[in-house]
Amino acid sequence: MVKIILALIYLITSTSGLLLFKLGNNQVKTIIAFQNGTIQFQIGCLSVLGLLCYIASFVTFMILLTKHHLTYLVPILNGCFYVLVLAGSAFILKEKTSGIAIIGSLLTIIGVLMVSFAKQAP
Repeated sequence: MVKIILALIYLITSTSGLLLFKLGNNQVKTIIAFQNGTIQFQIGCLSVLGLLCYIASFVTFMILLTKHHLTYLVPILNGCFYVLVLAGSAFILKEKTSGIAIIGSLLTIIGVLMVSFAKQAP
């Protein structure tokens, strides 16, 4: 049960991290500039929140790696992550999604189900 909760935390924090960073960048353009020997850095509040979520997702993923085989964990989480980002981009960011992307998402879901039901190697 703990592994499932960690996987959900990873998916939520990584997806929300990317979406929040993008939303923040739409409000305040992120700027990293080098002028006169100094670094100028401008970033919006939502982008900072997105970065914090993404850092949390990285830490959660490292914890998950200690509990699962890499060949089992990565296909499942990356497939779910792709579908969640596609859906979030369409519904939250109002980005256009093609029919091919939707078909790809459905195939990804089928692949995730196949991997999740496959027996894990010892």
